[in-house]
Amino acid sequence: MQFWQDLEGETLGGMYRLKKYVRGDGSSALFTTESNAENLGAADVRVFRTESESEEQLVARLEVARQITHPNLVRILNVDRAEIGTARVVIAATEHTEENLGDALAERPLTQDETREVVRSLGSAMRAIHGKNLVHGGIEPRNIFATAETIKLRSDLIVPIGTSIGDREAEGTYLPSEVRETGLTPAADIWSLGVLICQAFNQRRPSLDSTEEIERLPAPFGEIVRHCLETDAAERWSIEKITTALSAESAPAPRQATPLAEVHEPEPLPVSKPVLSPRETSQHHQDDFASAYPRRRPLPEKHRSIPASLYVGGVVFALVLASWLLLRPKAPKPAPSSVPAVTTAEPHVADPAPATTDNSQTSAATSQNTPGSNRKESPMRTVAPVRATGNGMPQNAAPAAAAKTPGTQTERPVWRVIAYAYGKAEDAQRRVEEIKAKHPELGPEVFSAEPDHGPYLVVLGGQMDKNEATRLKRQAVAEGMPRDTYAQNYSR
Repeated sequence: MQFWQDLEGETLGGMYRLKKYVRGDGSSALFTTESNAENLGAADVRVFRTESESEEQLVARLEVARQITHPNLVRILNVDRAEIGTARVVIAATEHTEENLGDALAERPLTQDETREVVRSLGSAMRAIHGKNLVHGGIEPRNIFATAETIKLRSDLIVPIGTSIGDREAEGTYLPSEVRETGLTPAADIWSLGVLICQAFNQRRPSLDSTEEIERLPAPFGEIVRHCLETDAAERWSIEKITTALSAESAPAPRQATPLAEVHEPEPLPVSKPVLSPRETSQHHQDDFASAYPRRRPLPEKHRSIPASLYVGGVVFALVLASWLLLRPKAPKPAPSSVPAVTTAEPHVADPAPATTDNSQTSAATSQNTPGSNRKESPMRTVAPVRATGNGMPQNAAPAAAAKTPGTQTERPVWRVIAYAYGKAEDAQRRVEEIKAKHPELGPEVFSAEPDHGPYLVVLGGQMDKNEATRLKRQAVAEGMPRDTYAQNYSR
């Protein structure tokens, strides 16, 4: 680390004066800085050596990370290059951070509320990273910072999915052992998060030989860690499940009914002299009740009884009415209407014509999908992911696209071999031309899963299956391509 400490006071790139060495490792170091750039303000600078990866590839990787803006990621403000004596370094200016989780855990463990906030913040950042087919690969206390009241994850470690761990070993780190074969994956980040949660409470990483430490963790963290550390990567929990478990536990518990205390009869109070005499008391309550609910006036004597003749006449009338209702002729039921049912059909939307020059196939497809031979087809433009079938009923476009006609092959995953990644398309194309001049047999080309904003990848050999991609990757490395060249599957 003496190399990094000796850089204090140096000015790199004519812009960044390194004020104080904060921390570092073999590949990079963090400094507080003073910059004369107007758009940076208070910032930190991380200085990278270019020994573990090429300068071009390191700059391209940092440019990709700089384009990801998220409140729980340390924002990269600028990427630059500089020289220190005869050595070249890469500089990443980042927003200023105040505290480091590794320093905090050296003093005390986190509380449940603090751990819950850390896990929620990291989960949000990981969701943003994984959503762009990237991984972090370094989720551990020393890479987690606090700025004001916000937890932030170091962003200059972000790499594409499948990136090799290089010379690092999985043992002794926060990574699962499977990454030696699969490279870095989102499931590896979930494993690292589980190790971090355990360390937040115990100030040390868990022993994987025993589950005793995990079982002692408070709910819901014990269950979360247990599912994060599944040896089968496919069985590990997703970020969504972890967030749901945290939310369910943090919801306020329903109030329990307070048990009723034992009721005792109150002892009579001694009264030296009654306020009212029994007679006065009775008369007093009667007056109160009468004022609140006055009595109805009594009926006159002549209305208190009903003559018996009225009862007999009413019964006779009821019997006659019931007999008439039962014996009257019933009206015939109306005949069912013979009005024909009117059916409606949705307008037919013709499927786009298949892209083929075979007239026989085109005619067959048209006669099969169009319910009338005299109907003229007109060119159409798809405006929504819903299309019409031959019977006029709407059908989701995704299943229709997945259906295959007889004689066609089932689609297979598309694998590509990635050698470089760039933030700009012109930089990627320049690298392609260089490779074509030296190794035309590798078939380099520029590819981007999101052409509108990159990243722009330099891929070798075009589309292929997994076995072909693995063989080409080994050949490319043997011919001088970067050691961390990797294979990745895409939808196209």
